[in-house]
Amino acid sequence: MGQRIGVLNKKYGKDYEPIELSKPLGCTRLNRLVFAALVDEQITVSRGAEIMGVPLVRMREELMQWMEGAPCNG
Repeated sequence: MGQRIGVLNKKYGKDYEPIELSKPLGCTRLNRLVFAALVDEQITVSRGAEIMGVPLVRMREELMQWMEGAPCNG
């Protein structure tokens, strides 16, 4: 296995990443888990924002939208 990776690294370089992946549309599993935990009051909104890596204000807005049935932004 290591020999094949060595051949690929020689051919393409260790940092070869030909494409940029777009963010997934809709809710990710992490979004759904965080929102479910927030609704069940298992975590605070500030902890949810920390987990999601977004500002607290944005987390509150997304939670309100999610509770109203709007799809997540991902």
